[in-house]
Amino acid sequence: MLVAAESFYSGTASVGAGGIPTLLSDSTVDLGSNAETQSLRQSVTYPNLRIIFTVTETFYRIVASRSAGVTTLADLKGKSIATIPNTSAAYYVDKMLRTVSLTDKDVTIRSGTAETLPTLLANGTVAAVTLWEPSPQVAMDRIGSDAIEFQDRSVYREIVSLHSTTEKLANPEKRRGIVAFVRALMQAQQQFRDEPAKAKARVTKALNIDAALLDKVWHNEQWLGTLVPDIRDVLVEEEVWVAAQTGRTPRTREQLAPLVDDSIMKEALAAP
Repeated sequence: MLVAAESFYSGTASVGAGGIPTLLSDSTVDLGSNAETQSLRQSVTYPNLRIIFTVTETFYRIVASRSAGVTTLADLKGKSIATIPNTSAAYYVDKMLRTVSLTDKDVTIRSGTAETLPTLLANGTVAAVTLWEPSPQVAMDRIGSDAIEFQDRSVYREIVSLHSTTEKLANPEKRRGIVAFVRALMQAQQQFRDEPAKAKARVTKALNIDAALLDKVWHNEQWLGTLVPDIRDVLVEEEVWVAAQTGRTPRTREQLAPLVDDSIMKEALAAP
């Protein structure tokens, strides 16, 4: 999004922190990005929230310690896993455990942060960690040959979406700017796909991340320049898990359908 704003968007755009909460609380903000987990959480209170484009897809992995007795995914039974609860990473843990007939009740979920998870694994506080990159890679590097990785891309990938609101999209002037920004985002994504060296240099500078570390995790991201066609299927399935976290009834496919608005993407593709 930063590359889109700085290099491809013809108007004036600033990129800051905050995601969906900032979009919903600050009237001067027109767009916000977050994983689909947060789309589901926030849209309960704010039914005017809309997913309009896919920013990136991220493939998660669980990094575990062999010395903690983990050589297969099923070995996590009875052990501790560190992640951030109520996030897409926690949902990935749930999805992966179910592939070996386990649930989160069969493990102890420990809370951590991107900075603390590698230490929790390295000092033996937990047997495994999972989160968005580069935290898992840092954890893997910390324990070296003791590390074992579990990844199944068919089970789940985080879908980081670009969001707006019905009010913003109904405003003709703002809508034109949003369409133009989505078009710029498509161009930025193409650069990430076709010119990775140039893109990596921008990411390294913007995030102050080590270039060698970025190289190791780059393959766990993809930028396809679209609104992923299965987004509604993903939302319907994940809604069951998200609803259970707060003790509410899951919404139906029909109730979730308005959360996705593909009209902006179509306009961006049609524009010259």
